[in-house]
Amino acid sequence: MKLRKLQQKDAELMLSWMHDDSVVHDLGTDFSKKTIDDCKNFIEYAQDETHDLHLAIIDDNDEYMGTTSLKHINKEKSYAEFAITVRKEAMGKGYSSYGMSEIIRKGHEELNLKNIYWCVNVKNKRAVRFYDKSGYMPTNIVPSEILDCYEDLTSRGEALRWYIASKDIPSLTVYITTYNRANYLKESIESVLAQTYKDFSLVVLDNCSTDNTEEVVKSFNDPRLCYIRHKENVGGIANIDYAFDNCVSEYIVVFHDDDKMKPNMLEEEIKFLKANPDVTCVSSLTTFFYEDGRLNDSKANYEGECKKYSGTMLWDAYFGEGTNTVCPSIMYRQQFMRKHKLHFDIESGPCCDIKCLFDIERLGGTVASLNKSLVLSRQHDNQDSIVNIVPMHAKLYDYLSKHEYYGPLFSEKKAVRNALYNNYSVWLGSLLVQGKGDRKRHIETEKMMRGALKGTFKDRLRFDLCKAGSRVAPGIMNKLYGSYKKGKAE
Repeated sequence: MKLRKLQQKDAELMLSWMHDDSVVHDLGTDFSKKTIDDCKNFIEYAQDETHDLHLAIIDDNDEYMGTTSLKHINKEKSYAEFAITVRKEAMGKGYSSYGMSEIIRKGHEELNLKNIYWCVNVKNKRAVRFYDKSGYMPTNIVPSEILDCYEDLTSRGEALRWYIASKDIPSLTVYITTYNRANYLKESIESVLAQTYKDFSLVVLDNCSTDNTEEVVKSFNDPRLCYIRHKENVGGIANIDYAFDNCVSEYIVVFHDDDKMKPNMLEEEIKFLKANPDVTCVSSLTTFFYEDGRLNDSKANYEGECKKYSGTMLWDAYFGEGTNTVCPSIMYRQQFMRKHKLHFDIESGPCCDIKCLFDIERLGGTVASLNKSLVLSRQHDNQDSIVNIVPMHAKLYDYLSKHEYYGPLFSEKKAVRNALYNNYSVWLGSLLVQGKGDRKRHIETEKMMRGALKGTFKDRLRFDLCKAGSRVAPGIMNKLYGSYKKGKAE
């Protein structure tokens, strides 16, 4: 099999697939009214390869088996759109795979195009299976000039799955997920673009911000930077999962919009992953920085340059001496993440980052932590990890306790669960007696904690007394709490 220019003798066989419903059913175009003259006119048009390249896929006897194309060729912006259709007789015999790989090769090597895009209707399961099996990468980052050609289809509610074949895919993609943090975002972007490691692209995923986020991003003039704004707010976790679902690089980092990388973070982590092929992802320690200029370095709870977790080591450490993983510093091998369809599970709540690490370990991967600080974590009053620290952990424990795999492991850690319930119930009870925060939310959070952690009878009774007393006699309870704190201080 090979490719050649379309010839007029191909017209009849071209018309045969156009009138074959098993071929054109999911293509989104009505071919039923096409005639032999339409095919001949198309073949004549295809002789001019200025803007489109249409070639015949032929067998060893020079018989036409299908057409493979590069459309909307834009040499200035270095992209084109790929399309292919083969006759029913050619299906399952390698013609589609050959025609696709060969014209993409021509696009990259002969036309020097960087990116080649194409889409398929999600209803066309045969095509989706073919592209996924062939290892082509899905993407939602598509030039508007190409997307405009499909506006009619999408306006009718048709769901399209886009793919990309890129000539020069950077080894690493850094994603910054953001929502209304323009005041911090500039510093975050600057820290990424100033990295000593240079082979990466940076994508800012704007979750439909209402501030001047877009203006901040577009103030940078760096070809490595790409800006994507969602049409609606998809939620913080879904925004992160968008990154994992669309990354085509070998490595991926999902960074916070209010934190900053130290200049050597990417270089240190990618060097470590290349030297340790058994490791799925690597984290570092962090340096906390405050609005008043204070700095506070986190400390490792292990000796040596790094710590590797596999089996249930990370799980045991998390519910034991603690782990040193810092979410925005983590660099993942995208191949492992894609193979196992891993992402941040919204069902586990805001602590989904640690649940993802548990999943990596459960699926045979290895998590590593470097004994050095490579990221600066901003500390401010509006952080989720500060404002919602108790509810977010309650959600995680509730999820783990009910999980088919993690539930039995969690039930074994009775002493840890009791200790956790003690700490969190004391905190929630103190908020109730002081009349601070949302009373209903505190009670609901404790209920979730109690269901997941159980706790001792004594600790549960103490919280129930705080709850009842703060409702019946809030003034007295607050006064008693003040006296208790004063006594402890003395």
